[in-house]
Amino acid sequence: MPEALLRALSYPVTAVGDLIAGGGPWVVWIFASGVVLWTIVLERYW
Repeated sequence: MPEALLRALSYPVTAVGDLIAGGGPWVVWIFASGVVLWTIVLERYW
């Protein structure tokens, strides 16, 4: 049971790792753009 729980909890981490490995540097730029976007949105809302 604990092994199944650990595997289920670690699945999103491995999925993101696979996405970054498959997408190359573009995934990092898309993530950075999203962070900048939400920083600006929150700054305007504040």
